[in-house]
Amino acid sequence: MDKKRDDILQQTAEKILNESVVRVMWEKTSKKKDEKEFKARGSGFFVKPGLVATNIHCIVEGKSVHVELVSQNKRYAVEGVVASDFRNDLAIIKVDGNAEPIPLGDSDNIQIGDTVCALGFPGGEEGVITQGTIDEVNKIDKWLQVNKHLKPGYSGGAVLNSNGKVIGVAAAITMPLASYLGSGTTFHSQVIPAGRLNDMLMEGGETEPLAKWNKHPHIQGVAKGIEGQTRLRQGKHNEALAAFEKALELNPELVELYLNCACIRLMNCETEEAIKDCNTALEFNPNFVEAYINRGAAHLISEQYKEAIADCDTALELNPNIVQAYICRANAKAEMGQKEEALADFEVAVNLYPDSVEIYLTRASLLHELKDYAGAIQDYDKIISLSPEFAFSFSVHGSRGLAKYRSKDYVGAIEDYEKTIEANPKDEGAYYNRGKSRYNLGSSHADKREKATSKKYFQDAILDFDKAIDLDPKQHFFYYDRALTKRRLNDYVESLKDFDNSIKLKPKHCCSYFHRALVKRYLGSSKIKKNDIFGGRKLFQEAIEDYTQAIKLNHNPSLSYHNRGYAKYSLGKSYPDQADMTDRRKAYQGAVDDYTEAINLNSKYTLAYEHRTLANYLLAICETENGKSDKAAKLFRQTIADSDEYIHLRSSKLNAEIIYTRGAANVALGEYEQAIEDFTHAIQIKPKHALSYYERGMAKQALGHHDEAQVDIAKANELNPNVDGP
Repeated sequence: MDKKRDDILQQTAEKILNESVVRVMWEKTSKKKDEKEFKARGSGFFVKPGLVATNIHCIVEGKSVHVELVSQNKRYAVEGVVASDFRNDLAIIKVDGNAEPIPLGDSDNIQIGDTVCALGFPGGEEGVITQGTIDEVNKIDKWLQVNKHLKPGYSGGAVLNSNGKVIGVAAAITMPLASYLGSGTTFHSQVIPAGRLNDMLMEGGETEPLAKWNKHPHIQGVAKGIEGQTRLRQGKHNEALAAFEKALELNPELVELYLNCACIRLMNCETEEAIKDCNTALEFNPNFVEAYINRGAAHLISEQYKEAIADCDTALELNPNIVQAYICRANAKAEMGQKEEALADFEVAVNLYPDSVEIYLTRASLLHELKDYAGAIQDYDKIISLSPEFAFSFSVHGSRGLAKYRSKDYVGAIEDYEKTIEANPKDEGAYYNRGKSRYNLGSSHADKREKATSKKYFQDAILDFDKAIDLDPKQHFFYYDRALTKRRLNDYVESLKDFDNSIKLKPKHCCSYFHRALVKRYLGSSKIKKNDIFGGRKLFQEAIEDYTQAIKLNHNPSLSYHNRGYAKYSLGKSYPDQADMTDRRKAYQGAVDDYTEAINLNSKYTLAYEHRTLANYLLAICETENGKSDKAAKLFRQTIADSDEYIHLRSSKLNAEIIYTRGAANVALGEYEQAIEDFTHAIQIKPKHALSYYERGMAKQALGHHDEAQVDIAKANELNPNVDGP
């Protein structure tokens, strides 16, 4: 419709509003002033001289009801009810006055996209005109849906077509759907078709006084239903359920109320009872679309996904444009692993209601689960742009921050978490997640050897973890991540305390055992360097125990075996004296066994080959000192085999110490020429490796190359005056 026709409709609507649309009022006596007052209950309009159409819920239980032509300051008393249709919430009432009736149009010919105009008193004082378009026509009961939010005061008001004729009556009571589905209909309202009004006028009937009319059981049932609606809006769910059940006792044909009951039962997770309510509604009306949707929601909650999909399919056969069915079906398909099919349903839902933040939120969750973080972020962006208030209520910035975090956009994640914290300074999860983002940024800068920047990020991360722990000291992972961060700052003592707290709160957290063991290894090595041999050994033993626990809890077995092996290797190196030969040999053998287990679990575990090379060599030295030359020779050969495998797996960035160790093993086996090649290779990798020069000199000495040997030994002494071989 063009602007000129819109203007004409507006002018027509204004005239009708002044001449024919009334405000429905209840008369009551003020307790304070002992005088009569009037309270607005809704709207209505003249359909014939002396006859006004309105909603039943606007007059039910009213002892003294009036209608008022506000623009003319005329008030008429309601004499009684001429006709009522409780199924469609319609009443025609007789009043003691007249006004210009509005002609009724043909609601059967209304089309989706047609312009309509709603007239009523949503504010109670002045009439309001709202233009919109029809976006749905229910093919079963012919109810209409308008793409505008008509507030409760519109109830009973006239809805005009473009020719200024009544094609419907605004309705306030709507059938509720499972709230978590995301209705997508926040700004859409229901309209009762005018065709039913026309039938009621043709049927006619005697005027029944309000007092008598109110006593009919089916009308009392409506009153109880309205009471239930009020309690439901107030959040008093149990009181609402009791009112709905009483309403259905009085009037079992109030089919919509079965859905109200079903919704409350779904809120209470009483899915079986909710399904029964939907089944009863469908017995009365086999084409009740909303009943299929709510039953589908109940099946979804009960993890009966096939049944949920079947209910949604039926609902969509009856009404292909009902968005809740697509949302429910999408959730069920997602749970069945049909992710792409679920996304297709969400796409239809979004196309039907492109401004529905609930749909974007639900789809974003699925995209996040599918690791399509870019897609999830786009949906979160849309929510924030459409409704900042909704985004605040549902912590969308926090969700978007997590998607950014998982896509490694740590800077963007921090920005979102800061907005979350600004909105809710007591959101411990936001502090924790911001801390993790800062930790990852710190690690990234540390990898680039940007020490000052990485240190600042780690320090800020600790402040975030501190705040999270202050707000909720019972979350083990808060301590765990703070421990990891303190370790990066080499604060091993405080890191150890946090790992202790993490394990205390969650005794089976395998990662805490694994990383606590690593800290104990670091502390043990530190004590050894300070000549606190016994303190160092104790920490190595405790580290071994922690790695053993991590293995029992199945924490990355190959990695845990390898690290336990390294703890045993470190323990072995802490026994330098001949008197400790048994303990030293036991430790090295344990290390070799663990490295072997790690390699069995991962045949390409380069680091395990590297460390088994070192452990086998030291174990061979032990056997040499123990006089077992045959066993020592076998271990030297295994040392060479392990170093060969290490070199094969890691052809670049080789460790000079491993090449040196292979050379030392060749020396022990009398393979001096091969040893010289190894020491030369080690020197190429690490030109200032004094031991390689020294051992190469000794190998040349053994081959009788005395002059060359002296040059190497001199170079070794130049690099390290205390060099004396392994």
